[in-house]
Amino acid sequence: MEQETKRTVQIKLRQTPDQAEEIEKLFLAFKIGLNFCLEEIEKAYQKTAGEYLRVKDGEEIKGTCPGCHKEKTLAYRSSNKMYCSSCVMRNFSEYTVRTAIISTKERKVEHDLKDAVQLENQTHFHMMFSQAYANWKSFDAWRKKREYERDNLKKELSDLEKGKETGKVIAAAKLIWKNAALICLNNEKITRRNAMALASKDVYNLFPDIVPRDISRAVSKIRRLNSLSRPVRFPRYDAVQAIQIHNNFVKFKEVKLHMSLFYKKKNQQVMDFYSNKYLDQFLSAMEEDNEVYTNLIKRIDGKKISYYLMYPLTVKMDIPTIFDLVDVFTICFSPDRVLVHCHYNEVNGNGSGNTLKWYKLGWLIDKKTHGYEKRRELQEHNTRNSLRRIKKMGNAEQRTTRTFNHQLSHNIVEYVTEKSDNALIVMWDISTGITADYGRKLNLAKKVWPVVQQQEFIKHKAFLRCVPVKLFSYKEENNLRCSFCGKTILKKDELGKTTKDPIKTITAILRGAKNLKCEKCGHELNLLLNQARNLSKLPLSEENKK
Repeated sequence: MEQETKRTVQIKLRQTPDQAEEIEKLFLAFKIGLNFCLEEIEKAYQKTAGEYLRVKDGEEIKGTCPGCHKEKTLAYRSSNKMYCSSCVMRNFSEYTVRTAIISTKERKVEHDLKDAVQLENQTHFHMMFSQAYANWKSFDAWRKKREYERDNLKKELSDLEKGKETGKVIAAAKLIWKNAALICLNNEKITRRNAMALASKDVYNLFPDIVPRDISRAVSKIRRLNSLSRPVRFPRYDAVQAIQIHNNFVKFKEVKLHMSLFYKKKNQQVMDFYSNKYLDQFLSAMEEDNEVYTNLIKRIDGKKISYYLMYPLTVKMDIPTIFDLVDVFTICFSPDRVLVHCHYNEVNGNGSGNTLKWYKLGWLIDKKTHGYEKRRELQEHNTRNSLRRIKKMGNAEQRTTRTFNHQLSHNIVEYVTEKSDNALIVMWDISTGITADYGRKLNLAKKVWPVVQQQEFIKHKAFLRCVPVKLFSYKEENNLRCSFCGKTILKKDELGKTTKDPIKTITAILRGAKNLKCEKCGHELNLLLNQARNLSKLPLSEENKK
């Protein structure tokens, strides 16, 4: 079975001093242009939001829109007229704002970006605006999500306030919030957390008939509502780390990289780059697939500045339709360890039977936990020295995690390639399942488990070594079942009786379960090993499944 695999190849550039100066000019121009484009898009959006008002849910009407003259659902009101959502969104669409500030085929403006920045290559203007509009859309989606959550939370608190019992809980929570604000106002050295603790003691004594946990939950909701009610500051770029490059500006010819940068030249410049054994195997494919949009990345490490070209590449790999043709390496993850379970095929001559390889992650968990605790301790002090130390720490936990996961994925792929020449990596894709809400305790365990990044790094490094990867969806093997008899393990209630709901595998992993004992067949097995055995029994293609 032939499958197309899309990956991004990272190419480190070896530029001359003149080329480095030209790249810096391009990054500076993009910084000014992106900020200008974001402001223009936001102005168009705010103008439209002021002219057109969204009616309440259920008050929409069906009729002819005066803007497009089509029969649609009308949900926006302006000057005693109802409009459809398409006509309203057209006022701040990408094409509308682009036409107002950037030249098009039918030129409607005299200057590009209203003389905010000048670029010799006109195509850079369009790439710049596309990048700015994509960033604005992500910001607008986050802003609308905050507004939606704020409205729901405000409605929930108002409904609770109307009840007899819940009204007392909300009144107690508001009293704690008010008293904590007064304590912070009178004592500038005290932290907000300590002020909330002092205010809670007095309120708990005033309301002895209410469970303190209910009051603390209501206080958390009030704190979240207060956070969501704060005005959102529109982002601005202090520095640009990535810019989009048009497909006509990057070409591979005869194992050489030709690029057009800031200046407009008829012949593209030959850009030297650092080659390695992984990159050499893809150069021929890059020459064939030259019509791609790339990203130019700038990375600063102290005083050293490096530039990388992120080149998207599509490679066709042969993935077998049955497990009997290859040596299958099943990789299963948990917060504290990773299991590589190999099932050898005797035909390949690499061995027979099964082998296990464990990778411990305890060092990473301790390092991240210590970093979070240290940062929290400094935040509680809230002094000038502690704020300076927090700023100095930066994103230390993310950098440590990324470095560790790079080394882990490299060691796993190296182990696979050493053990077999005809290998297939199988993983359980839990990137969609890990985003669910598992409660406060399990969410803390999920926070220090970078499983999505680990799987992405393994896929990328396997792609560089031309090792095929098969991912099974999250829903296929989420129900915990015995790998010997196939029985699904069911939950038990508080009295110890078996229910009809199955235990979820990802929940058991987050709870720290080590072994699985089947009540039907009596087998006891490691939870990750049981999951690996179940994955190895799944069909690789839809034809085999039928």
